[in-house]
Amino acid sequence: MRFGKRWLSIAAAALIVGTALTAPGASAQAAPSSDGPRFAHSQARAGASIDATIGSVAVDGTRPYVFVIGGDGNLWVNWWSGSAWYWSNQGRPSSATIDAGIGVTALDGASRPYVFVRGSDGKLWTHWWSGSAWTWSYLGSPGGTSIGAGVGVVAVDGTRPYVFVRGGDGNLWVDWWSGSAWSWSNQGRPADVAIRAGGSVVALDNAARPYVFVRGGDGNLWVNWWSGSAWYWSNQGRPGNTSIDAQIGAVAVSGTRPYVFVRGGDGNLWVDWWSGSAWSWSNLGRPASTTFDAGVGVVAVDGTRPYVFVRGGDGNLWVDWWSGSAWSWSNQGHPANVAIRAGGSVTAVDNASRPYAFVVGGDENLWVDWWSGSAWRWSNQSAP
Repeated sequence: MRFGKRWLSIAAAALIVGTALTAPGASAQAAPSSDGPRFAHSQARAGASIDATIGSVAVDGTRPYVFVIGGDGNLWVNWWSGSAWYWSNQGRPSSATIDAGIGVTALDGASRPYVFVRGSDGKLWTHWWSGSAWTWSYLGSPGGTSIGAGVGVVAVDGTRPYVFVRGGDGNLWVDWWSGSAWSWSNQGRPADVAIRAGGSVVALDNAARPYVFVRGGDGNLWVNWWSGSAWYWSNQGRPGNTSIDAQIGAVAVSGTRPYVFVRGGDGNLWVDWWSGSAWSWSNLGRPASTTFDAGVGVVAVDGTRPYVFVRGGDGNLWVDWWSGSAWSWSNQGHPANVAIRAGGSVTAVDNASRPYAFVVGGDENLWVDWWSGSAWRWSNQSAP
Protein backbone atom coordinates (compact mmCIF):
# COMPACT_ATOMS: atom_id res chain seq x y z
CA MET A 1 0.00 0.00 0.00
CA ARG A 2 1.33 3.41 -0.91
CA PHE A 3 0.65 6.61 0.95
CA GLY A 4 -0.01 9.54 -1.32
CA LYS A 5 -2.06 12.72 -1.39
CA ARG A 6 -4.85 14.00 -3.55
CA TRP A 7 -7.62 16.35 -2.58
CA LEU A 8 -11.11 15.38 -3.69
CA SER A 9 -14.57 16.82 -3.20
CA ILE A 10 -17.24 14.96 -1.27
CA ALA A 11 -18.90 14.12 -4.56
CA ALA A 12 -15.75 12.41 -5.78
CA ALA A 13 -15.45 10.57 -2.47
CA ALA A 14 -18.98 9.31 -2.97
CA LEU A 15 -18.09 7.64 -6.25
CA ILE A 16 -15.46 5.50 -4.53
CA VAL A 17 -17.26 4.40 -1.37
CA GLY A 18 -19.68 1.96 -2.94
CA THR A 19 -22.86 1.30 -4.86
CA ALA A 20 -26.27 2.60 -3.88
CA LEU A 21 -27.88 0.95 -0.86
CA THR A 22 -31.13 1.61 0.98
CA ALA A 23 -30.61 4.42 3.49
CA PRO A 24 -31.87 4.63 7.07
CA GLY A 25 -35.11 6.55 7.04
CA ALA A 26 -36.27 5.03 3.77
CA SER A 27 -39.60 3.20 3.76
CA ALA A 28 -38.21 -0.09 2.40
CA GLN A 29 -36.50 -1.18 5.62
CA ALA A 30 -37.17 -4.57 7.19
CA ALA A 31 -38.63 -4.76 10.69
CA PRO A 32 -36.15 -5.45 13.50
CA SER A 33 -35.39 -9.12 14.03
CA SER A 34 -37.20 -10.71 16.95
CA ASP A 35 -33.97 -11.81 18.61
CA GLY A 36 -32.30 -8.40 18.51
CA PRO A 37 -31.90 -6.11 21.53
CA ARG A 38 -35.25 -4.74 22.74
CA PHE A 39 -35.94 -1.72 24.93
CA ALA A 40 -38.59 -1.24 27.56
CA HIS A 41 -38.54 2.55 27.42
CA SER A 42 -38.27 3.66 23.81
CA GLN A 43 -39.18 7.23 23.12
CA ALA A 44 -38.54 9.98 20.60
CA ARG A 45 -37.32 12.55 23.15
CA ALA A 46 -37.34 12.93 26.91
CA GLY A 47 -35.60 16.24 27.41
CA ALA A 48 -32.11 15.21 28.64
CA SER A 49 -28.89 16.73 27.29
CA ILE A 50 -25.78 14.79 26.21
CA ASP A 51 -22.71 14.95 28.44
CA ALA A 52 -20.43 12.58 26.47
CA THR A 53 -20.37 9.98 23.72
CA ILE A 54 -19.18 6.50 24.77
CA GLY A 55 -19.15 4.64 21.45
CA SER A 56 -21.15 3.00 18.69
CA VAL A 57 -21.56 -0.40 17.06
CA ALA A 58 -23.40 -1.84 14.07
CA VAL A 59 -25.70 -4.46 15.62
CA ASP A 60 -26.05 -7.48 13.33
CA GLY A 61 -23.79 -5.48 10.99
CA THR A 62 -26.76 -3.43 9.80
CA ARG A 63 -28.24 -1.33 12.61
CA PRO A 64 -26.27 1.52 14.26
CA TYR A 65 -26.45 1.89 18.04
CA VAL A 66 -24.70 4.89 19.62
CA PHE A 67 -24.39 5.10 23.41
CA VAL A 68 -24.08 8.39 25.33
CA ILE A 69 -24.07 9.65 28.90
CA GLY A 70 -27.07 11.91 29.41
CA GLY A 71 -27.17 15.10 31.41
CA ASP A 72 -29.45 13.19 33.80
CA GLY A 73 -26.55 10.84 34.60
CA ASN A 74 -28.11 7.87 32.81
CA LEU A 75 -26.86 5.75 29.93
CA TRP A 76 -28.86 6.38 26.74
CA VAL A 77 -28.80 4.70 23.34
CA ASN A 78 -29.90 6.10 20.00
CA TRP A 79 -30.66 3.07 17.85
CA TRP A 80 -32.03 2.12 14.43
CA SER A 81 -34.79 -0.52 14.65
CA GLY A 82 -34.78 -1.31 10.95
CA SER A 83 -37.52 1.22 10.20
CA ALA A 84 -37.04 4.14 12.62
CA TRP A 85 -34.64 5.78 15.09
CA TYR A 86 -35.37 5.75 18.83
CA TRP A 87 -33.84 7.02 22.06
CA SER A 88 -33.92 4.56 24.96
CA ASN A 89 -33.03 5.13 28.60
CA GLN A 90 -30.71 2.38 29.90
CA GLY A 91 -30.52 3.74 33.42
CA ARG A 92 -27.38 3.49 35.54
CA PRO A 93 -25.56 1.03 37.84
CA SER A 94 -27.48 0.09 40.97
CA SER A 95 -25.07 1.65 43.46
CA ALA A 96 -23.20 4.31 41.50
CA THR A 97 -23.54 7.05 38.93
CA ILE A 98 -21.69 6.94 35.61
CA ASP A 99 -18.37 8.73 35.92
CA ALA A 100 -16.92 8.07 32.42
CA GLY A 101 -17.38 5.86 29.39
CA ILE A 102 -14.71 3.31 28.47
CA GLY A 103 -16.03 1.71 25.28
CA VAL A 104 -18.57 -0.36 23.40
CA THR A 105 -18.34 -3.70 21.61
CA ALA A 106 -20.74 -6.37 20.34
CA LEU A 107 -20.49 -10.16 20.67
CA ASP A 108 -21.76 -13.23 18.83
CA GLY A 109 -21.98 -11.99 15.27
CA ALA A 110 -22.26 -8.42 16.58
CA SER A 111 -25.75 -9.26 17.88
CA ARG A 112 -25.21 -8.47 21.59
CA PRO A 113 -23.94 -5.00 22.61
CA TYR A 114 -21.79 -4.52 25.73
CA VAL A 115 -21.17 -1.01 27.09
CA PHE A 116 -18.43 -0.44 29.68
CA VAL A 117 -18.28 2.54 32.05
CA ARG A 118 -16.41 3.66 35.14
CA GLY A 119 -18.76 4.27 38.05
CA SER A 120 -18.52 7.04 40.62
CA ASP A 121 -17.40 4.23 42.98
CA GLY A 122 -14.23 3.87 40.88
CA LYS A 123 -15.31 0.42 39.67
CA LEU A 124 -15.89 -1.06 36.23
CA TRP A 125 -19.51 -1.70 35.20
CA THR A 126 -21.02 -3.18 32.06
CA HIS A 127 -24.50 -2.84 30.58
CA TRP A 128 -25.09 -5.77 28.26
CA TRP A 129 -27.71 -7.56 26.17
CA SER A 130 -28.04 -11.27 27.06
CA GLY A 131 -30.17 -12.13 24.06
CA SER A 132 -33.39 -11.65 25.99
CA ALA A 133 -32.81 -8.78 28.45
CA TRP A 134 -30.57 -5.82 29.33
CA THR A 135 -28.54 -6.13 32.55
CA TRP A 136 -26.13 -4.01 34.57
CA SER A 137 -23.19 -6.05 35.96
CA TYR A 138 -20.48 -5.08 38.44
CA LEU A 139 -16.93 -5.97 37.33
CA GLY A 140 -14.92 -4.48 40.20
CA SER A 141 -11.45 -2.94 39.79
CA PRO A 142 -7.80 -4.00 39.41
CA GLY A 143 -6.35 -5.72 42.44
CA GLY A 144 -5.16 -3.23 45.03
CA THR A 145 -5.78 -0.12 42.90
CA SER A 146 -8.45 1.99 41.23
CA ILE A 147 -9.36 2.67 37.60
CA GLY A 148 -7.55 5.82 36.51
CA ALA A 149 -8.80 6.05 32.92
CA GLY A 150 -10.26 3.91 30.19
CA VAL A 151 -8.13 2.78 27.25
CA GLY A 152 -10.51 0.73 25.10
CA VAL A 153 -12.54 -2.42 24.49
CA VAL A 154 -12.36 -5.27 21.98
CA ALA A 155 -14.21 -8.55 21.42
CA VAL A 156 -11.58 -11.32 21.17
CA ASP A 157 -12.67 -14.15 18.85
CA GLY A 158 -15.91 -12.17 18.49
CA THR A 159 -17.16 -13.69 21.75
CA ARG A 160 -14.98 -12.57 24.68
CA PRO A 161 -14.76 -8.92 25.82
CA TYR A 162 -11.39 -7.53 26.89
CA VAL A 163 -11.58 -4.14 28.66
CA PHE A 164 -8.31 -2.21 29.03
CA VAL A 165 -7.82 0.55 31.58
CA ARG A 166 -4.98 2.49 33.14
CA GLY A 167 -4.89 1.72 36.85
CA GLY A 168 -4.33 4.18 39.66
CA ASP A 169 -0.93 2.49 40.02
CA GLY A 170 0.02 3.68 36.52
CA ASN A 171 -0.06 0.19 34.98
CA LEU A 172 -2.14 -1.11 32.10
CA TRP A 173 -4.81 -3.57 33.28
CA VAL A 174 -7.26 -5.77 31.41
CA ASP A 175 -10.52 -7.24 32.65
CA TRP A 176 -11.27 -10.14 30.34
CA TRP A 177 -13.91 -12.83 29.90
CA SER A 178 -12.46 -16.35 29.61
CA GLY A 179 -15.72 -17.89 28.45
CA SER A 180 -16.79 -18.77 31.99
CA ALA A 181 -15.51 -15.99 34.29
CA TRP A 182 -14.17 -12.43 34.41
CA SER A 183 -10.53 -11.90 35.51
CA TRP A 184 -8.30 -8.87 36.04
CA SER A 185 -4.71 -9.10 34.73
CA ASN A 186 -1.86 -6.65 35.28
CA GLN A 187 -0.14 -5.85 31.97
CA GLY A 188 2.45 -3.65 33.65
CA ARG A 189 4.04 -0.79 31.70
CA PRO A 190 7.08 -0.15 29.52
CA ALA A 191 10.30 -0.11 31.57
CA ASP A 192 10.76 3.28 33.29
CA VAL A 193 7.97 4.82 31.16
CA ALA A 194 4.68 6.21 32.46
CA ILE A 195 1.44 5.60 30.54
CA ARG A 196 -0.60 8.67 29.62
CA ALA A 197 -4.38 8.79 29.45
CA GLY A 198 -6.18 7.47 26.37
CA GLY A 199 -5.36 4.73 23.93
CA SER A 200 -6.62 2.51 21.12
CA VAL A 201 -7.37 -1.23 20.91
CA VAL A 202 -7.67 -3.61 17.93
CA ALA A 203 -7.57 -7.39 17.51
CA LEU A 204 -5.81 -9.19 14.64
CA ASP A 205 -6.06 -12.55 12.87
CA ASN A 206 -9.81 -13.14 13.04
CA ALA A 207 -9.88 -10.92 16.13
CA ALA A 208 -7.82 -13.44 18.12
CA ARG A 209 -4.84 -11.27 19.16
CA PRO A 210 -5.36 -7.95 21.00
CA TYR A 211 -3.06 -4.97 20.39
CA VAL A 212 -3.30 -2.03 22.83
CA PHE A 213 -1.67 1.26 21.82
CA VAL A 214 -0.82 3.88 24.46
CA ARG A 215 1.24 7.06 24.69
CA GLY A 216 4.26 6.87 26.92
CA GLY A 217 5.60 9.63 29.14
CA ASP A 218 8.72 9.48 26.93
CA GLY A 219 6.63 10.85 24.03
CA ASN A 220 6.63 7.55 22.13
CA LEU A 221 3.81 5.28 21.05
CA TRP A 222 3.89 1.88 22.77
CA VAL A 223 1.95 -1.30 22.07
CA ASN A 224 1.09 -4.13 24.43
CA TRP A 225 0.29 -7.10 22.21
CA TRP A 226 -0.56 -10.79 22.39
CA SER A 227 1.63 -13.02 20.18
CA GLY A 228 -0.61 -16.06 20.52
CA SER A 229 1.35 -17.40 23.50
CA ALA A 230 2.60 -14.37 25.48
CA TRP A 231 2.18 -10.61 26.02
CA TYR A 232 4.91 -8.17 24.95
CA TRP A 233 5.58 -4.43 25.12
CA SER A 234 7.04 -2.84 21.95
CA ASN A 235 8.25 0.72 21.37
CA GLN A 236 6.72 2.18 18.19
CA GLY A 237 8.69 5.42 18.41
CA ARG A 238 7.11 8.66 17.28
CA PRO A 239 6.19 10.48 14.07
CA GLY A 240 9.20 11.94 12.22
CA ASN A 241 10.65 14.78 14.26
CA THR A 242 7.49 15.64 16.17
CA SER A 243 5.66 14.53 19.28
CA ILE A 244 2.29 12.78 19.72
CA ASP A 245 -0.39 15.18 20.94
CA ALA A 246 -3.31 12.75 21.02
CA GLN A 247 -4.50 9.37 19.78
CA ILE A 248 -7.48 9.25 17.44
CA GLY A 249 -8.08 5.52 16.96
CA ALA A 250 -6.92 2.27 15.42
CA VAL A 251 -8.23 -0.32 12.95
CA ALA A 252 -7.12 -3.73 11.70
CA VAL A 253 -6.88 -3.49 7.91
CA SER A 254 -7.82 -6.78 6.22
CA GLY A 255 -8.11 -8.14 9.76
CA THR A 256 -4.33 -8.59 9.99
CA ARG A 257 -2.54 -5.22 9.76
CA PRO A 258 -2.85 -2.61 12.53
CA TYR A 259 -3.11 1.08 11.65
CA VAL A 260 -3.03 3.53 14.58
CA PHE A 261 -3.75 7.22 13.98
CA VAL A 262 -2.46 10.12 16.07
CA ARG A 263 -2.31 13.91 15.95
CA GLY A 264 1.29 15.07 15.88
CA GLY A 265 2.75 18.06 17.66
CA ASP A 266 3.12 19.58 14.18
CA GLY A 267 -0.68 19.60 13.83
CA ASN A 268 -0.70 16.85 11.19
CA LEU A 269 -2.41 13.49 11.09
CA TRP A 270 0.05 10.60 11.33
CA VAL A 271 -0.40 6.84 11.04
CA ASP A 272 1.80 4.07 12.40
CA TRP A 273 1.01 1.04 10.25
CA TRP A 274 2.13 -2.53 9.69
CA SER A 275 2.79 -3.43 6.02
CA GLY A 276 2.94 -7.17 6.68
CA SER A 277 6.70 -7.13 7.15
CA ALA A 278 7.58 -3.81 8.86
CA TRP A 279 6.17 -0.86 10.85
CA SER A 280 6.24 2.60 9.28
CA TRP A 281 5.17 6.12 10.26
CA SER A 282 3.44 8.11 7.49
CA ASN A 283 2.49 11.80 7.48
CA LEU A 284 -1.10 12.28 6.25
CA GLY A 285 -1.06 16.06 6.53
CA ARG A 286 -4.12 18.07 7.54
CA PRO A 287 -7.33 19.44 6.02
CA ALA A 288 -6.93 22.10 3.33
CA SER A 289 -6.62 25.66 4.67
CA THR A 290 -7.29 24.69 8.28
CA THR A 291 -6.00 22.73 11.25
CA PHE A 292 -7.72 19.89 13.05
CA ASP A 293 -8.32 20.13 16.75
CA ALA A 294 -9.95 16.86 17.80
CA GLY A 295 -10.40 13.30 16.63
CA VAL A 296 -13.87 11.78 16.14
CA GLY A 297 -13.08 8.17 15.22
CA VAL A 298 -11.74 5.61 12.76
CA VAL A 299 -13.34 2.80 10.75
CA ALA A 300 -12.12 0.37 8.09
CA VAL A 301 -14.62 0.63 5.22
CA ASP A 302 -15.07 -2.74 3.46
CA GLY A 303 -12.54 -3.95 6.03
CA THR A 304 -9.66 -2.66 3.91
CA ARG A 305 -9.89 1.14 3.59
CA PRO A 306 -9.34 3.33 6.68
CA TYR A 307 -11.52 6.43 7.12
CA VAL A 308 -10.33 8.87 9.83
CA PHE A 309 -12.86 11.51 10.97
CA VAL A 310 -11.69 14.67 12.75
CA ARG A 311 -13.07 18.08 13.70
CA GLY A 312 -11.28 20.85 11.86
CA GLY A 313 -10.23 24.19 13.23
CA ASP A 314 -12.89 25.64 10.91
CA GLY A 315 -15.57 23.80 12.91
CA ASN A 316 -16.29 21.33 10.12
CA LEU A 317 -16.13 17.55 10.12
CA TRP A 318 -13.34 16.25 7.89
CA VAL A 319 -12.42 12.75 6.78
CA ASP A 320 -9.06 11.49 5.54
CA TRP A 321 -9.73 8.26 3.65
CA TRP A 322 -7.87 5.63 1.66
CA SER A 323 -9.37 5.00 -1.79
CA GLY A 324 -7.31 1.88 -2.43
CA SER A 325 -4.53 3.82 -4.14
CA ALA A 326 -4.23 7.19 -2.37
CA TRP A 327 -5.19 9.19 0.73
CA SER A 328 -7.58 12.14 0.34
CA TRP A 329 -9.05 14.76 2.66
CA SER A 330 -12.76 15.55 2.21
CA ASN A 331 -14.76 18.32 3.89
CA GLN A 332 -17.99 16.94 5.37
CA GLY A 333 -19.14 20.35 6.55
CA HIS A 334 -21.37 20.60 9.61
CA PRO A 335 -25.09 20.75 10.39
CA ALA A 336 -26.70 24.05 9.33
CA ASN A 337 -26.01 26.75 11.94
CA VAL A 338 -24.73 24.16 14.44
CA ALA A 339 -21.17 23.88 15.76
CA ILE A 340 -19.62 20.46 16.40
CA ARG A 341 -18.41 19.68 19.91
CA ALA A 342 -15.26 17.64 20.55
CA GLY A 343 -15.53 13.86 20.62
CA GLY A 344 -17.85 11.48 18.80
CA SER A 345 -17.91 7.95 17.46
CA VAL A 346 -17.75 6.14 14.12
CA THR A 347 -19.15 2.83 12.90
CA ALA A 348 -20.07 1.29 9.54
CA VAL A 349 -23.10 -0.76 8.42
CA ASP A 350 -23.92 -3.21 5.61
CA ASN A 351 -20.75 -5.28 5.64
CA ALA A 352 -18.87 -2.19 6.82
CA SER A 353 -19.53 -0.44 3.48
CA ARG A 354 -21.37 2.66 4.79
CA PRO A 355 -19.71 4.88 7.42
CA TYR A 356 -21.73 6.70 10.10
CA ALA A 357 -19.94 9.46 12.06
CA PHE A 358 -21.81 10.57 15.20
CA VAL A 359 -21.07 13.94 16.82
CA VAL A 360 -22.74 16.19 19.39
CA GLY A 361 -23.73 19.64 18.21
CA GLY A 362 -23.64 22.92 20.08
CA ASP A 363 -27.44 22.64 20.11
CA GLU A 364 -27.05 19.63 22.48
CA ASN A 365 -28.42 17.27 19.84
CA LEU A 366 -26.76 14.16 18.45
CA TRP A 367 -26.01 14.45 14.74
CA VAL A 368 -24.85 11.84 12.24
CA ASP A 369 -22.97 12.29 8.98
CA TRP A 370 -23.71 9.10 7.03
CA TRP A 371 -23.12 7.58 3.62
CA SER A 372 -26.36 6.48 1.95
CA GLY A 373 -24.64 4.49 -0.77
CA SER A 374 -24.75 7.41 -3.21
CA ALA A 375 -24.26 10.58 -1.13
CA TRP A 376 -23.25 11.94 2.28
CA ARG A 377 -26.05 13.34 4.45
CA TRP A 378 -26.39 15.06 7.80
CA SER A 379 -29.26 13.90 10.04
CA ASN A 380 -30.45 15.32 13.37
CA GLN A 381 -30.87 12.52 15.89
CA SER A 382 -32.29 14.92 18.47
CA ALA A 383 -31.40 14.36 22.16
CA PRO A 384 -32.42 11.88 24.85
